[in-house]
Amino acid sequence: MEQEFYTCEQNDIRWTAVSKYSHIVESRVLRRIEHIPSLEKCKLVKRNLYRTTYVYKPIHPAAAGVYIKRYQIRDWGDKFLTKLRQSQAYREWKMMLLMGQKGFPVPQPVALGEREHKKTIENYLVTLEILNAVPVREAPDIQKEEVLLALASLADKLRRENIFYKDFQLGNILLKKRGAKSEIFLVDLHSARLLTALSKGQILYMLAKLIDSFAPAFNAVDQDRFLDLYAQADPSFKMGAAQNKEGVKALAARIRQTHLKSRTKRCLVRSTGFSVGYYEGLRLFHRKDFDRHSVLNAFKAYRESAGNSKDTLKSTKKTSLSIVETSAGKVCVKRYISINMLDRIKGGLGLSRARRAWVIGNGLVVRNIPTSTPLALLEGTNESFLITTALVGFPRMDYYILENFKETRSGSAFQRKKDFISSFTRALWSLHEKNTYHGDLKACNILVEELPENKWEFYFIDYDKVVFDHEVSIRRRIKNIAQLHTSIPWCITWADRMRFFKSYAGDAGYEHSKAAFLREVMRESNKRIPVHMEPLE
Repeated sequence: MEQEFYTCEQNDIRWTAVSKYSHIVESRVLRRIEHIPSLEKCKLVKRNLYRTTYVYKPIHPAAAGVYIKRYQIRDWGDKFLTKLRQSQAYREWKMMLLMGQKGFPVPQPVALGEREHKKTIENYLVTLEILNAVPVREAPDIQKEEVLLALASLADKLRRENIFYKDFQLGNILLKKRGAKSEIFLVDLHSARLLTALSKGQILYMLAKLIDSFAPAFNAVDQDRFLDLYAQADPSFKMGAAQNKEGVKALAARIRQTHLKSRTKRCLVRSTGFSVGYYEGLRLFHRKDFDRHSVLNAFKAYRESAGNSKDTLKSTKKTSLSIVETSAGKVCVKRYISINMLDRIKGGLGLSRARRAWVIGNGLVVRNIPTSTPLALLEGTNESFLITTALVGFPRMDYYILENFKETRSGSAFQRKKDFISSFTRALWSLHEKNTYHGDLKACNILVEELPENKWEFYFIDYDKVVFDHEVSIRRRIKNIAQLHTSIPWCITWADRMRFFKSYAGDAGYEHSKAAFLREVMRESNKRIPVHMEPLE
């Protein structure tokens, strides 16, 4: 059925609204749009550089409200492009109407608002809330087979209707339960486009984008099941199913790597999570949740404590490391010193060692690898400062082993040591499986957090020599294990070490060549000077 629309103007905003929702628009939205952020029944859902989304429930909390998207024009370039083409709000509005007519499960569009001043352009998109719908990733007790079938059917419908949805992923799919049955809905349609025909590459891209977003709600087996269900609906995909499935998985891996690279470098520009500026001739980068005031407070505290030996953890001619107390708690400040002309040139060009550590640290956070979270970077020509969280109370791995496993020959203490070794094996394997290589992986660069029920978390610090985005080769895996072998205290016995080597080799897929793997580890270890540490008294 064709929608009926009407237009009106309120506070210089030109509105196009669906006629049957006129009461919602006029009484609950139009008159209050200027005050939306501060209204009591309005809640911020999401904010980025492009748009801000609110949910507004002006009646009863149990009743459906409206979602309001406010699109921001960031700079003169955006304003120029907006004058040449339709606004992003308008494109999403039209796509939502079109997809609704074609039977896609999308939110009900309510109104489109556009306002242009001499200096600013504001656009609004209002949609009905899908009551009791939650993101698929957050849905409790989902019926996997039912949801996978619905996703496969939705992907096939996009193909048949020639709609290329570039951001087809679980974060943009809601799940709503009606009794025993579940329904899914597509939201955030700003990247959807109607084409004359979809190419095979575009179809595979949408499938890859979706399965890349499956974790943690769905696993690798679920990915295969989804692709099998999709093949049943798409004859062309089914013809070369095995090859097509491998192609989708390979493309998903590339999408993941591209996404991680982009998020890693986001810390260098003004973005949703980061700010950029200057302070006393230093370039300043910081997380928005550690604001400029907190950065300067930490930097001032560091300057005041400079030279205090009790606050200094490490000092060399190139770097020094200190813990300082701030109003926001303790933070760690690492000072990088330019010792020659090359260092000063790199610092002036923004290629300092401190910047590299800032990017790497944020890369570890993006990849969910436990570490000391980078909070801010102050970069200059002669010196730079990296501020990170202070993992106070988490001992170095070598000290922890000496303290806890110096006498563990039998009983529960021996079992606890075995559990500790198994836990660390999984942590190291996970690090490598995330295509992350730590070039200085010694026990002193790993901190240990003890958790309940014989579990542990391991934090990888001093990450200046970390490398991302390449599969960790056998050569590098061997080097890491040799670094650990020669820095772990000797109360971890040969039997313990053999247990670790064999377990890691099996997890990494070297089951058939454990002996050769071990020989290479020992050969690499012989090139290093072992750190002999005695049990702490």
